[in-house]
Amino acid sequence: MVCMVSRTGRHLQRYDNLGRRQVVGCIPYRYKSSSDGTMTDDLEVLVISSQKCQKMMFPKGGWELDESREEAALRESLEEAGVRGNVECELGKWDFMSKSHGTFYEGYMFPLLVKEELDFWPEQNLRQRTWMNVKEARDVCQHWWMKEALDILVERLNSLKQQNEQNYPNICSDLVAKISSLIAWLLKENRFHSGSSKTKKASRPKRHLSRQPTVLVFHWKAIPSQGPPKKTPIATSEIWMELEGDRHQTISSRGSHWI
Repeated sequence: MVCMVSRTGRHLQRYDNLGRRQVVGCIPYRYKSSSDGTMTDDLEVLVISSQKCQKMMFPKGGWELDESREEAALRESLEEAGVRGNVECELGKWDFMSKSHGTFYEGYMFPLLVKEELDFWPEQNLRQRTWMNVKEARDVCQHWWMKEALDILVERLNSLKQQNEQNYPNICSDLVAKISSLIAWLLKENRFHSGSSKTKKASRPKRHLSRQPTVLVFHWKAIPSQGPPKKTPIATSEIWMELEGDRHQTISSRGSHWI
């Protein structure tokens, strides 16, 4: 259940040692789906309008005493934009001055990979939300520090994509080599049956082998992993192949990506 009322008041507001109000913002993002439902590489970000005018920005608000910065990012995204998802690693910290109030702020920005877009949310009658591509969002966003955060997010996602593309051929090559080894073992053990061969080896004892074709089952699962010090785990996965029958053999190929 979603609380339909936004937090108000400043009694829990955090301030730094210079008296600047601390705020947390979030860039909700997703990858656009094609007409057939498959995921594309087209990045979209969600921008919202200001309460008092139609200026566009990303969700942001005060960081309060009873929450972490990540929790504040989640809350602001829900209250102002009506989205839920996974808060990822902080994009940075900025010091800026509010033009309307003439006061200084300390702002933190996070990316949010959107998993759910709500039909009803606390500030839906106060703001408009719009999915845009990166160029469109950068053009309409009113805050320079949010634009810088968007640039950092795009650079991070592109870097991760390049790492995945570099590691993917190595993972596939390793898997192909292991599959080849398994097929060689199958042939050696006479596990493939054509139904026409009548040749038998005299030295090999008679075996009761199923005439059903060998079934190779491929699995893909996520596995926990601990990464190198001072690095953030992005994705760790394991592929293994299993031979169904009276004897099983498992091969695996693992790939991890870090930033």
